[in-house]
Amino acid sequence: MIGLNWNQIEINDLLRVEEIGDYIKNLRNIRISRSIGHNKTTYLAYADFHDQGFINAYNAAKQIEAFKTISEARLRNWLGGAILFMAPKIILFDDLFDILPDIFYLDELTDGSTAKGLQAVRNVESILEVDFSDLKDFSDNKVTKKQREFEATLTADFNERWKQRIGDEKGATISVTYHQGGKDGRAYLRFFIQTKAGELLPPQKRSLGFKWFLSFYLHLTAEDKNTSNLILLFDEPGSHLHSKAQYDMIRVFEELSHKNQIIYATHSPYLIDAEKLNRVRLVFNKQSTGTTVEKITTKLSENQKDAIKPVIDAMGMSVAHSFSAAKDKNVIVEGLSDYYYLSAAKKLIGNKGDFYFMPAMGASNAHLLMELCIGWGLRWLMIFDEKGSSKEVKKIKIQFFSNDKSVDLKIHTLKGCDGIEDIFTEDDIKLAAPDFTRTTEYLSKDLKAYGGKELIGRFFLDKVEANEITLSHLSKKAQNHLKDIFTFIEEGFK
Repeated sequence: MIGLNWNQIEINDLLRVEEIGDYIKNLRNIRISRSIGHNKTTYLAYADFHDQGFINAYNAAKQIEAFKTISEARLRNWLGGAILFMAPKIILFDDLFDILPDIFYLDELTDGSTAKGLQAVRNVESILEVDFSDLKDFSDNKVTKKQREFEATLTADFNERWKQRIGDEKGATISVTYHQGGKDGRAYLRFFIQTKAGELLPPQKRSLGFKWFLSFYLHLTAEDKNTSNLILLFDEPGSHLHSKAQYDMIRVFEELSHKNQIIYATHSPYLIDAEKLNRVRLVFNKQSTGTTVEKITTKLSENQKDAIKPVIDAMGMSVAHSFSAAKDKNVIVEGLSDYYYLSAAKKLIGNKGDFYFMPAMGASNAHLLMELCIGWGLRWLMIFDEKGSSKEVKKIKIQFFSNDKSVDLKIHTLKGCDGIEDIFTEDDIKLAAPDFTRTTEYLSKDLKAYGGKELIGRFFLDKVEANEITLSHLSKKAQNHLKDIFTFIEEGFK
C-alpha cells in the first residue's frame, strides 16, 4: 500500500516539482482498494507505478538533491503518499451497515475487535464526541447526566432527518445506558429505541427499514463529522425503505452534498429529484460497449427505454405532489410534456391568469379530470392534439354532451399536431436540447427517441424560468400557436 512512513514537509517539497504536481493534478485512473481501520471503513487510492506519468514524476524526484541518496522503494512510497495526500477520500456504502446492537460489552471497544456492532458503536461515539470506556470512571450521578445528554443529542439529530411519524407521533427516542456486572462482571452498554411512551425496544426489534435508516444515519453522520470533501458512493440506497422514508434520504443527501460529493445508483423514482434533473445520468450495460454512463437526453434505443422510466415516474410524482384539483379554473392537457411547455409558455407571454394546467397522463384519461371538475363545480377547459386524440375528443362530445356544439368552446385542438411539440420548429426545440436533430414529419415522434418528450419539456421549462429562453427566441410558428392557445383560455374563462 502506498503512503507509508512519509513526512509532511518532505511531501510538500516533492509537490513543488512541476512534473510531480502535473502528474498528480491530471491523474484520472486510480485503483481503489478497501482498507478497514479501527473505527471506519475507508477506500484508499493506489498509484500505478508502471504508468508513464508516474515514471516521469519519479525521475524528476530523483534529481532533487535531498532525494538522491534514498532508496528507490522509499521514494516510490513518498510519491505514493503525495498522491494519497491529494486524493479524495472515497467511501462505498452498501447494504452491509453495522446494525446498532442491543447490548455491547465495553472491553470489546479495542482495535482489532471483531465484535458484532462495533462499527455502529464507534459511530455513536463519534457523533456524541465521547469515549464510552471513560464511563467506568464516572460517578452514578454523572453517568445518569451523560445518558440524558446522549439521548437528547441522538434523538434530536435523528428525528430531524427521519420525518416519519410513528407510535405517539413524536418520532423515535434513541437511548444508550451504561451498566456494570454483566457476563463475567463485565461493563456493558444497552441501546433502546422508543416510539411509544414507556415502550423501550432494543434495536433488533425494530423494522428492517427503520434499522437500515438508523444505521445509515449513524455511519454517514460519523463519517461527515470526522472528514469533509468525501466522495460517497451508494448502490441502491433505501431499498428497505418505503416512499416517504426515501424522501427523507434525499434530504440527508442534500445536506451532506454541501461539503461532499454524493453518487448513488437507483431504480427508485422516489430517490430522483425531478427539480434537479441535470444531476441525473443513465447507466447502460451492453455487450458491445460494456458499461457506459450518459446524460438523460441521450438518444435511446428501443431496449434502453426502461432506463429512463424512473426519471419519468419521478417527474410525474413531482407534478402530482404539487397539484391540487381544488382550483376554480383548470386547463386539462394530455400529459407531462404539455404541462411543462404550456407552463413555460404562460411565463413567456407574461400571462398572470389564475388558471392551472392539469396533466391527464394520457388523452384517454382526460375525461376523468373533466368529470372531477364538473362534480366539484370547478371551471374547466381542454387542450388536445389533433392527430392522436380525435377519437377521445369525439367520445367526450358524444358521451357527455350529446354532440352539443357549445362544448366546442371548451375544447381546443392543436391543428396539424401529433403532440404539443409540433407547435414548435426544430430550432425552438434546440433551445432546450442543442444536439437535437429532426428526422421525421413530427417533432413529437423524434423527441420520444431523444431522451423522451417529458424530459425535453422539463428542460424547456427550466430554461424559461432561468430566463435563458424568451418569447423573442421562438419562431413565428410557435408564437402564433401560443397566441391561439392563450386566447382560447382567456375567452373560455370569461
